[in-house]
Amino acid sequence: MSTEIPFEKHLQAIEDLLSRHRIPFHIEAVEDQITGFLNVYRKLPENERSAVRTRLGPDNVRGLLHYAVRRAEEAVRDKSVSAIQLGLLAVALEGVQEDYRDTIVVLCLLHHSAKKIGADPAVLFEEATLYGNKHAEELILGYLARGDKDIGAMGKEESVGLEGFRYASI
Repeated sequence: MSTEIPFEKHLQAIEDLLSRHRIPFHIEAVEDQITGFLNVYRKLPENERSAVRTRLGPDNVRGLLHYAVRRAEEAVRDKSVSAIQLGLLAVALEGVQEDYRDTIVVLCLLHHSAKKIGADPAVLFEEATLYGNKHAEELILGYLARGDKDIGAMGKEESVGLEGFRYASI
């Protein structure tokens, strides 16, 4: 007998979790749940991922960009390609349902983190396009093709906080 939680319950839990909370909320308190959800989402066939994206609206994805920033920071602290993949997966799932400029800032931080730990951002970004909608795919690939990827131009800088490496606003 399997004790694995059915995906529908995972999805409902994430919908409830992210719709109950509004930014700002402490994403740190729910990161493990979001990570678990994203790891299940990544393994779904495309038709099921598409159904999930259709079901999650702007009210259910608000925290995903903040989650992605936290993964960009974690990637540098832990030298973790997996953290960058999770951050990009969150961006793809968010699907640019909020202001695209916020998404660009997050992509810049994820790109910077990938370069900082010696990972190939192009490979990671292209992989992420498999998990989002067409709009997310276009934005991710468009960002990748851009010449300027300076975090300072996005109003961010490297910093050190209580948890170690982090990105701070300039």
